[in-house]
Amino acid sequence: MTSFHMDPSARPTAKMTGDQALAVASALRTTQALQEAATLQPGVVVASYRIVRMLGRGGMGEVYLARDMGLGRKVALKVIRPGAIGDKGAVAKFLREARITAKFNHPHIVTVYGAGEWEGRPYVALEYLEGPRRGT
Repeated sequence: MTSFHMDPSARPTAKMTGDQALAVASALRTTQALQEAATLQPGVVVASYRIVRMLGRGGMGEVYLARDMGLGRKVALKVIRPGAIGDKGAVAKFLREARITAKFNHPHIVTVYGAGEWEGRPYVALEYLEGPRRGT
């Protein structure tokens, strides 16, 4: 399945085929659902990263497209979910994953740009790769 950024103002139009209109409507619902589920809204600044939009969420974290305000580049900002903060095992796993990933330098592994804590929530700033969504 290919994933793409849906302009929030996009709507199905009369010029589209039925399948195209359904695809646009489905993508719009998915984009809206992610933003409604996001704990960080667009414009929020986490350390030196400004949130653009949510990319996805998992059992332990949320991933956002963000802009590194110092370097002007896009990053994938992974932030531990608020519900996992109290789980010391989940926090340790989140931080361990970041440390292990940071040790690698390989074209098929994202680069870790930085890590820290913001308002009690650990985060990791990762290389943002545009393209089709993997594993779906």
